[in-house]
Amino acid sequence: MIAAQRYAKALLDLALEKKALDDLDRDVSALSAAFKSIRDLQLFIQSPLITSSKKIQIMSALFAQQTSALCLEFLKLVCRQRREALLPEIFTSYTQLRLQQQGIEKINLVSAVELDAATKSSIYKSVRAAWGASTVIEESVKPELIGGFIIRQGDRQWDHSVARQLQSIRKQLITKN
Repeated sequence: MIAAQRYAKALLDLALEKKALDDLDRDVSALSAAFKSIRDLQLFIQSPLITSSKKIQIMSALFAQQTSALCLEFLKLVCRQRREALLPEIFTSYTQLRLQQQGIEKINLVSAVELDAATKSSIYKSVRAAWGASTVIEESVKPELIGGFIIRQGDRQWDHSVARQLQSIRKQLITKN
């Protein structure tokens, strides 16, 4: 969403100006994980029944000790502007902008099952050889792939999944008949 990207850009610019990137990176990472994993926190920020002032009060109580002053003020600002439901997206956009700023490319590795260490290492070496050493690999599991893996980076994709191979065989059989 465009609003989330704008907030993320403003947050990054402010952190650059205040020379607080390291603290903010740590805060955004922790808050992003919290907003993704804690269901009650997700419901809290999305609730239209809770007033902005109450959300500010609760967020201050929850995060004052764990986050930097810059991050806490940002959370309050977002709440005052009634955009708190965008916080997970804002943090995702911030992370993407930060990686771009550092010249690091984000690569998604999707596999049918959790990969063992040796397989991960082999795939990581191949990816880093193809796209350079400055990459961050994010892993996820999708059982519907049946087997194999998919690697995505921007608009490029390497699909080595069994599901894609079966789909390809199916297309060939249909076109031949």
